[in-house]
Amino acid sequence: MLILLISIPVIIFVIWLYKIDGVPFTVKNVIIGIVAIFGFVYFIFPFLGLLFVGIIRTPAPPVPEITYGEFPFRLEYEIDGERFVIEDTLIAEFDRSIAGNATMRARRIWNTRLESGEERRVRIKEATNLTITFSPGLAEYHMGDLHGGDLIVQNPSIVSQPHVFVRTVIDGRSNVDYFLLEEAHEILEEHGIKLISWYRTAPIINSFH
Repeated sequence: MLILLISIPVIIFVIWLYKIDGVPFTVKNVIIGIVAIFGFVYFIFPFLGLLFVGIIRTPAPPVPEITYGEFPFRLEYEIDGERFVIEDTLIAEFDRSIAGNATMRARRIWNTRLESGEERRVRIKEATNLTITFSPGLAEYHMGDLHGGDLIVQNPSIVSQPHVFVRTVIDGRSNVDYFLLEEAHEILEEHGIKLISWYRTAPIINSFH
């Protein structure tokens, strides 16, 4: 079906082209024109696309001097008089540095995991139409590589830093908000959560070469 959809406008274009150029309109000439256009579409055009991707290829950013780090964190909070503690260690590991091209930006890639093996997003409270979770952030932030060597991303997402995720559902419509941990007191209190204390290891200062 796709071939048919492409073929019809191609044939119409060939017929129109012969008329305006004064080329003898014969079956042979039409067939030659169609073959030439399909040859360009299916063979030459993809080749030019690959060539274009190669021309604008950008080198992989330099690798970090420090490629591994451990960052303990602790969060203590209270709900209806009951205290809860989230305590773990974020482990950051450098994966690789990749080059960029027309479809992919050059950047450094990091892996983020928790020492406990638990998921990075820890659930604080869940109720009807409400979900609140805490995330200690990503390896890029803790390893002093917030942009990952990507010069295009000037304002990295808040989720790379320790944050609170709040999802509410009102009248069937879902709303999602992110708050930096240090700025989450008020929103947590609105949902009956008292943030008692928190500790997180500060990000390191890294260098790249």
